[in-house]
Amino acid sequence: MHAMVAVGHLNQRRDVWTKPLPMLKSVFLVDDQPNVPGLSDRIVVGPTKRKVIDHDDPFALSQYNKAISLLSQRIRDPDAASEIALLACILFVCIEFLRGDVEPAFRHFKSGMSIAKASLTKSSSTKPTLTMELIREGMLPFFNRLEVLAMLFGQAPKHDYHITIDEAVPAHFKTMQDARDSIVHLSNIGLRFIRNMKKGRYARLVLPDDFVRQAAMESEVERWKEALDALILTDTVSLRDLDAAKVLRVHQIILTVWLGSCCHIADSYLDNFMADFEAGVTLGEEIQRNAATIEQRRTNQPSFLFDMELVSPLYYIAIKCRDPNIRRRAIALLRQTRRREGLWDSNMAAAIAERIAALEEVNLSTLDGSELPAEEDRVHNTEISTMVSENPHEHTLRYYSKAYGLDKEFKVWTERIVLEMDPGPNTRPELLY
Repeated sequence: MHAMVAVGHLNQRRDVWTKPLPMLKSVFLVDDQPNVPGLSDRIVVGPTKRKVIDHDDPFALSQYNKAISLLSQRIRDPDAASEIALLACILFVCIEFLRGDVEPAFRHFKSGMSIAKASLTKSSSTKPTLTMELIREGMLPFFNRLEVLAMLFGQAPKHDYHITIDEAVPAHFKTMQDARDSIVHLSNIGLRFIRNMKKGRYARLVLPDDFVRQAAMESEVERWKEALDALILTDTVSLRDLDAAKVLRVHQIILTVWLGSCCHIADSYLDNFMADFEAGVTLGEEIQRNAATIEQRRTNQPSFLFDMELVSPLYYIAIKCRDPNIRRRAIALLRQTRRREGLWDSNMAAAIAERIAALEEVNLSTLDGSELPAEEDRVHNTEISTMVSENPHEHTLRYYSKAYGLDKEFKVWTERIVLEMDPGPNTRPELLY
């Protein structure tokens, strides 16, 4: 109960996310990189410190601490119901999402996953059948989705996934939830492979067996797409299901692109997927137009969603699609979305994507799509860290590029960016370079 009170209180007080959109106030070079494009003529403004209201809200923290204390007592009881502990972990993750703290959120996730796995591996005689079904059908899918989020935020999986690639896609989907659970399985399996290839491709250690496994996963993703198409044609699908199908399709498109490119060292290989990027953005625009909930209709109040929907895939398109037109459509959608999905904040994602675009496009003579950034100008990877307790608008970005050649060392540099809230309610925030 204390955890639920804390979640509700923080959700009401998400002031930091309901103000006008952030603009990039300043960029600070942390490393000694005098020739970083886009920074040569900047006048840098000093960083601002501000009190973070929601992060250290006294009432929410009081309820949160009481909930943790009660849970720790319950865990010491060998007869305590594990589903209560799992529900508490879910609520604790939600609290940390609302506070914007990555590490505590993932600690609670890992604790919950350990409890769930331990509960499901115990002898069936030790727990009622209904309890096992509640954990397996009601709670484990949530932790599966959280595991995808954790890997996207750089967390290495500690175990093999509990579903194999051959089990991930059933012969057909009965409901849209079946389709969602299946794409989550594919994402968990695929992201593990992508992480491994990220190391191997730069060392030129991608083996024939890796390409075989890549092809097998791509085949299952295509089979998932066919199963979703078949479900959509049935008379059991509602209008709400059709909206959900579009979101799932966007996730499938990104997984297709990522799997298809993960064995190749050149970031320019992603240019082969322009049609997929275009399809993902077009679906995102349709979803935005058809948004039906009250909060989505409000232009100045973003919603908070526990699960990932569009922010993460749109951010991927915005940083990995180098066609200036498609990229800007993705960024515009992030600006319009105005919400947080788990730890993904659409406003922050848009500002960071714009910064990366500025770095990559500095040597283009036109932005009409007839030119794309050269390989040496492309940012291969960006690490983002935020000290939420000090200033949620200040982020440290560490960039990795192959400016010296694909087989040379990475060029690495770090920037600290400060996002300021745009004071004008009717003006579009711009990046100040």
